[in-house]
Amino acid sequence: MGKIKIVNWFVVAFYVLSLSFLCYAKQGSEHAQDQLYVLGLWNESKLQESKENLKLMNGLLRTFNLGIDDEYSIFLDQLKTKYPGFNWGDYTHRLLYHWGYDYGDPSNHKALSDACIDKLGDYSKCMSLIDDVKKEQKDREARMTNAIASFFKTNVREFNHAIGAIIYYTHLLGDHIQHSNKKTDLAVFSTYNIKSRIKTEVDKLAHNLTLREKAQKELTAFNNAWRVLKNRDLSNEAEAQAVIDVLAKHLPPILEKIYGNTFKNTGVKFVYSSGFFSFF
Repeated sequence: MGKIKIVNWFVVAFYVLSLSFLCYAKQGSEHAQDQLYVLGLWNESKLQESKENLKLMNGLLRTFNLGIDDEYSIFLDQLKTKYPGFNWGDYTHRLLYHWGYDYGDPSNHKALSDACIDKLGDYSKCMSLIDDVKKEQKDREARMTNAIASFFKTNVREFNHAIGAIIYYTHLLGDHIQHSNKKTDLAVFSTYNIKSRIKTEVDKLAHNLTLREKAQKELTAFNNAWRVLKNRDLSNEAEAQAVIDVLAKHLPPILEKIYGNTFKNTGVKFVYSSGFFSFF
Protein backbone atom coordinates (compact mmCIF):
# COMPACT_ATOMS: atom_id res chain seq x y z
CA MET A 1 0.00 0.00 0.00
CA GLY A 2 2.85 2.37 0.92
CA LYS A 3 4.59 1.71 -2.39
CA ILE A 4 1.37 2.45 -4.31
CA LYS A 5 1.00 5.80 -2.52
CA ILE A 6 4.61 6.71 -3.31
CA VAL A 7 4.11 5.83 -6.97
CA ASN A 8 0.87 7.83 -7.10
CA TRP A 9 2.52 10.87 -5.55
CA PHE A 10 5.38 10.54 -8.04
CA VAL A 11 2.91 10.46 -10.94
CA VAL A 12 1.11 13.55 -9.62
CA ALA A 13 4.38 15.42 -9.11
CA PHE A 14 5.62 14.48 -12.58
CA TYR A 15 2.34 15.63 -14.13
CA VAL A 16 2.45 19.01 -12.37
CA LEU A 17 6.07 19.59 -13.38
CA SER A 18 5.34 18.54 -16.94
CA LEU A 19 2.35 20.87 -17.15
CA SER A 20 4.44 23.75 -15.86
CA PHE A 21 7.13 23.05 -18.48
CA LEU A 22 4.62 22.87 -21.29
CA CYS A 23 2.91 26.08 -20.33
CA TYR A 24 6.01 28.23 -20.13
CA ALA A 25 9.34 28.19 -21.91
CA LYS A 26 10.30 30.37 -18.99
CA GLN A 27 8.40 30.19 -15.74
CA GLY A 28 5.53 32.67 -15.63
CA SER A 29 7.25 34.77 -12.98
CA GLU A 30 10.38 35.02 -15.15
CA HIS A 31 8.36 36.28 -18.11
CA ALA A 32 6.70 38.82 -15.82
CA GLN A 33 10.06 40.01 -14.47
CA ASP A 34 11.41 40.43 -18.01
CA GLN A 35 8.32 42.42 -18.96
CA LEU A 36 8.60 44.69 -15.93
CA TYR A 37 12.35 45.01 -16.53
CA VAL A 38 11.95 46.45 -20.04
CA LEU A 39 9.30 48.88 -18.76
CA GLY A 40 11.62 50.10 -16.00
CA LEU A 41 9.52 48.52 -13.25
CA TRP A 42 11.82 45.69 -12.11
CA ASN A 43 15.28 46.11 -10.63
CA GLU A 44 17.02 43.47 -8.53
CA SER A 45 18.70 46.19 -6.46
CA LYS A 46 15.28 47.68 -5.63
CA LEU A 47 13.51 44.43 -4.92
CA GLN A 48 10.81 45.66 -2.55
CA GLU A 49 9.54 48.31 -4.97
CA SER A 50 9.85 45.81 -7.84
CA LYS A 51 7.72 43.27 -6.00
CA GLU A 52 5.10 45.94 -5.34
CA ASN A 53 5.05 46.70 -9.07
CA LEU A 54 4.62 43.00 -9.82
CA LYS A 55 1.75 42.76 -7.38
CA LEU A 56 0.00 45.70 -9.04
CA MET A 57 0.57 44.44 -12.59
CA ASN A 58 0.21 40.72 -12.00
CA GLY A 59 -3.33 40.52 -13.37
CA LEU A 60 -2.39 42.43 -16.51
CA LEU A 61 0.72 40.33 -17.17
CA ARG A 62 -1.20 37.10 -16.59
CA THR A 63 -3.65 38.18 -19.29
CA PHE A 64 -0.71 38.33 -21.69
CA ASN A 65 1.34 35.34 -20.56
CA LEU A 66 -1.56 32.91 -20.23
CA GLY A 67 -2.99 34.17 -23.50
CA ILE A 68 0.31 33.65 -25.31
CA ASP A 69 0.81 30.23 -23.78
CA ASP A 70 -2.73 29.04 -24.59
CA GLU A 71 -4.16 29.30 -21.07
CA TYR A 72 -3.09 25.78 -20.13
CA SER A 73 -4.20 24.29 -23.45
CA ILE A 74 -7.87 25.34 -23.28
CA PHE A 75 -7.96 26.38 -26.93
CA LEU A 76 -5.86 23.41 -28.03
CA ASP A 77 -8.36 21.06 -26.38
CA GLN A 78 -11.14 22.75 -28.35
CA LEU A 79 -9.22 22.24 -31.59
CA LYS A 80 -8.51 18.61 -30.77
CA THR A 81 -12.22 18.01 -30.16
CA LYS A 82 -13.27 19.68 -33.40
CA TYR A 83 -10.37 18.25 -35.45
CA PRO A 84 -9.59 14.74 -34.15
CA GLY A 85 -5.93 13.88 -34.56
CA PHE A 86 -4.62 17.45 -34.34
CA ASN A 87 -2.07 18.37 -31.67
CA TRP A 88 0.84 20.75 -31.43
CA GLY A 89 3.43 17.97 -31.74
CA ASP A 90 7.12 18.73 -31.17
CA TYR A 91 6.50 22.48 -31.25
CA THR A 92 4.68 22.29 -27.87
CA HIS A 93 2.47 25.25 -26.90
CA ARG A 94 4.63 27.62 -28.95
CA LEU A 95 2.86 26.39 -32.10
CA LEU A 96 -0.08 28.68 -31.25
CA TYR A 97 -0.02 32.46 -30.86
CA HIS A 98 3.74 32.99 -30.92
CA TRP A 99 3.91 34.52 -34.40
CA GLY A 100 3.39 38.22 -33.67
CA TYR A 101 1.14 40.78 -32.04
CA ASP A 102 -1.67 41.40 -34.57
CA TYR A 103 0.89 40.63 -37.24
CA GLY A 104 0.41 38.59 -40.37
CA ASP A 105 -1.80 35.65 -41.16
CA PRO A 106 -1.65 32.29 -39.32
CA SER A 107 -1.99 30.52 -42.68
CA ASN A 108 1.42 31.97 -43.58
CA HIS A 109 2.92 30.59 -40.36
CA LYS A 110 4.95 27.63 -41.60
CA ALA A 111 5.11 25.71 -38.34
CA LEU A 112 1.33 25.84 -37.94
CA SER A 113 0.50 24.94 -41.54
CA ASP A 114 3.06 22.10 -41.59
CA ALA A 115 1.80 20.68 -38.28
CA CYS A 116 -1.78 20.94 -39.51
CA ILE A 117 -1.12 19.08 -42.75
CA ASP A 118 1.00 16.50 -40.93
CA LYS A 119 -1.65 15.78 -38.29
CA LEU A 120 -4.83 16.07 -40.38
CA GLY A 121 -3.63 15.34 -43.91
CA ASP A 122 -6.58 17.28 -45.29
CA TYR A 123 -6.11 20.74 -46.80
CA SER A 124 -9.73 21.86 -46.39
CA LYS A 125 -9.77 20.84 -42.72
CA CYS A 126 -6.50 22.71 -42.23
CA MET A 127 -7.96 25.88 -43.74
CA SER A 128 -10.97 25.56 -41.45
CA LEU A 129 -8.70 25.06 -38.42
CA ILE A 130 -6.60 28.08 -39.39
CA ASP A 131 -9.79 30.17 -39.68
CA ASP A 132 -10.60 29.15 -36.10
CA VAL A 133 -7.08 30.17 -35.06
CA LYS A 134 -7.56 33.56 -36.74
CA LYS A 135 -10.73 34.19 -34.74
CA GLU A 136 -9.05 33.16 -31.52
CA GLN A 137 -6.04 35.35 -32.31
CA LYS A 138 -8.32 38.35 -32.87
CA ASP A 139 -10.11 37.73 -29.56
CA ARG A 140 -6.86 37.38 -27.62
CA GLU A 141 -5.35 40.51 -29.07
CA ALA A 142 -8.51 42.45 -28.19
CA ARG A 143 -8.39 41.13 -24.60
CA MET A 144 -4.73 42.11 -24.29
CA THR A 145 -5.10 45.61 -25.71
CA ASN A 146 -8.24 46.19 -23.64
CA ALA A 147 -6.37 45.03 -20.53
CA ILE A 148 -3.72 47.70 -21.19
CA ALA A 149 -6.38 50.38 -21.64
CA SER A 150 -8.16 49.28 -18.45
CA PHE A 151 -5.01 49.13 -16.30
CA PHE A 152 -3.57 52.45 -17.45
CA LYS A 153 -7.00 54.06 -17.77
CA THR A 154 -6.18 55.59 -21.13
CA ASN A 155 -7.80 55.56 -24.54
CA VAL A 156 -4.63 56.64 -26.39
CA ARG A 157 -4.63 53.98 -29.07
CA GLU A 158 -0.92 54.28 -29.92
CA PHE A 159 0.11 53.89 -26.28
CA ASN A 160 -2.16 50.93 -25.60
CA HIS A 161 -1.03 49.08 -28.71
CA ALA A 162 2.67 49.83 -28.24
CA ILE A 163 2.81 48.79 -24.57
CA GLY A 164 0.81 45.66 -25.36
CA ALA A 165 3.11 44.72 -28.21
CA ILE A 166 6.26 45.33 -26.15
CA ILE A 167 4.94 43.13 -23.32
CA TYR A 168 3.99 40.45 -25.86
CA TYR A 169 7.32 40.49 -27.70
CA THR A 170 9.29 40.41 -24.45
CA HIS A 171 7.61 37.08 -23.68
CA LEU A 172 8.66 35.75 -27.08
CA LEU A 173 12.23 36.96 -26.57
CA GLY A 174 12.26 35.03 -23.28
CA ASP A 175 11.27 31.88 -25.17
CA HIS A 176 14.14 32.40 -27.61
CA ILE A 177 16.54 32.77 -24.66
CA GLN A 178 15.34 29.83 -22.60
CA HIS A 179 14.60 27.37 -25.42
CA SER A 180 16.78 28.36 -28.34
CA ASN A 181 16.52 25.47 -30.79
CA LYS A 182 15.30 24.70 -34.29
CA LYS A 183 11.71 24.00 -33.22
CA THR A 184 11.49 27.25 -31.26
CA ASP A 185 13.00 29.17 -34.16
CA LEU A 186 10.30 27.80 -36.48
CA ALA A 187 7.36 28.25 -34.12
CA VAL A 188 8.23 31.59 -32.50
CA PHE A 189 8.37 34.91 -34.34
CA SER A 190 12.03 35.45 -35.18
CA THR A 191 14.25 37.80 -33.18
CA TYR A 192 15.01 39.63 -36.44
CA ASN A 193 11.33 40.39 -36.98
CA ILE A 194 10.76 41.14 -33.29
CA LYS A 195 13.45 43.84 -33.45
CA SER A 196 11.73 45.44 -36.41
CA ARG A 197 8.32 45.37 -34.75
CA ILE A 198 9.57 46.74 -31.43
CA LYS A 199 11.24 49.68 -33.19
CA THR A 200 7.91 50.46 -34.87
CA GLU A 201 6.08 50.28 -31.54
CA VAL A 202 8.55 52.57 -29.75
CA ASP A 203 8.09 55.07 -32.58
CA LYS A 204 4.33 54.93 -31.92
CA LEU A 205 4.89 56.00 -28.32
CA ALA A 206 6.11 59.35 -29.66
CA HIS A 207 3.60 59.59 -32.48
CA ASN A 208 3.49 63.38 -32.75
CA LEU A 209 5.91 66.29 -32.54
CA THR A 210 4.83 67.38 -29.05
CA LEU A 211 5.54 63.94 -27.63
CA ARG A 212 8.84 63.63 -29.49
CA GLU A 213 10.02 66.97 -28.11
CA LYS A 214 9.33 65.77 -24.55
CA ALA A 215 11.85 62.94 -24.90
CA GLN A 216 14.08 64.03 -27.76
CA LYS A 217 17.35 63.12 -26.00
CA GLU A 218 16.00 59.77 -24.80
CA LEU A 219 14.63 58.85 -28.23
CA THR A 220 17.97 59.70 -29.84
CA ALA A 221 19.79 57.47 -27.34
CA PHE A 222 17.34 54.64 -28.05
CA ASN A 223 17.72 54.99 -31.83
CA ASN A 224 21.52 55.02 -31.58
CA ALA A 225 21.54 51.91 -29.38
CA TRP A 226 19.08 50.16 -31.70
CA ARG A 227 21.29 50.94 -34.69
CA VAL A 228 24.29 49.36 -32.96
CA LEU A 229 22.23 46.31 -31.99
CA LYS A 230 20.92 45.92 -35.53
CA ASN A 231 24.46 45.66 -36.89
CA ARG A 232 25.81 43.17 -34.35
CA ASP A 233 26.39 39.54 -35.33
CA LEU A 234 24.95 37.50 -32.46
CA SER A 235 23.54 34.04 -31.92
CA ASN A 236 19.75 33.89 -31.70
CA GLU A 237 19.80 33.47 -27.92
CA ALA A 238 22.34 36.27 -27.38
CA GLU A 239 20.44 38.58 -29.72
CA ALA A 240 17.18 38.03 -27.83
CA GLN A 241 18.89 38.87 -24.54
CA ALA A 242 20.53 41.94 -26.09
CA VAL A 243 17.15 43.24 -27.28
CA ILE A 244 15.76 42.91 -23.74
CA ASP A 245 18.80 44.67 -22.24
CA VAL A 246 18.68 47.55 -24.74
CA LEU A 247 14.98 48.00 -24.07
CA ALA A 248 15.55 47.93 -20.30
CA LYS A 249 18.13 50.69 -20.55
CA HIS A 250 16.57 53.00 -23.12
CA LEU A 251 12.78 52.50 -23.04
CA PRO A 252 12.03 53.46 -19.40
CA PRO A 253 13.40 57.04 -19.70
CA ILE A 254 11.19 57.53 -22.76
CA LEU A 255 8.14 56.20 -20.90
CA GLU A 256 8.85 58.33 -17.85
CA LYS A 257 9.33 61.53 -19.87
CA ILE A 258 6.24 61.10 -22.06
CA TYR A 259 3.90 58.97 -19.97
CA GLY A 260 5.17 59.44 -16.42
CA ASN A 261 1.79 60.49 -15.02
CA THR A 262 0.02 57.62 -16.82
CA PHE A 263 2.28 55.14 -15.02
CA LYS A 264 2.21 57.03 -11.70
CA ASN A 265 -1.60 57.00 -11.62
CA THR A 266 -1.61 53.18 -11.58
CA GLY A 267 0.53 53.11 -8.42
CA VAL A 268 3.61 51.58 -10.04
CA LYS A 269 7.03 53.20 -9.60
CA PHE A 270 9.92 53.40 -12.02
CA VAL A 271 12.92 51.61 -10.51
CA TYR A 272 15.29 51.42 -13.47
CA SER A 273 18.96 52.27 -13.12
CA SER A 274 20.32 55.05 -15.30
CA GLY A 275 23.84 55.44 -16.61
CA PHE A 276 25.07 51.85 -16.04
CA PHE A 277 27.82 50.51 -18.29
CA SER A 278 26.61 49.03 -21.54
CA PHE A 279 27.92 48.10 -24.97
CA PHE A 280 24.88 49.89 -26.36
